[in-house]
Amino acid sequence: MIFDSLVLALAVLGFLKTKNNIMHADLKGSLKAIEKSWKVFEHNGKPMTKNQVIKVLEYGIAKGYETTRDFKENEVDEILKLKP
Repeated sequence: MIFDSLVLALAVLGFLKTKNNIMHADLKGSLKAIEKSWKVFEHNGKPMTKNQVIKVLEYGIAKGYETTRDFKENEVDEILKLKP
């Protein structure tokens, strides 16, 4: 999973969708509640900053993604390299 510890924390916040019994963060819901949700996002085992989370969520929404499941394997790495 792209965001390692996101599942449990967002389950509590109610921003998850399930598919094939696997939970994934809802991008629009996470962005709407960014003040709470950003703190639980991790990538490659490291916490993400609020700005990084916003950048990834907005990118995914612009691409038409609905959940974190929609990101391809190394896509988050590429998004974080993009200039604002």
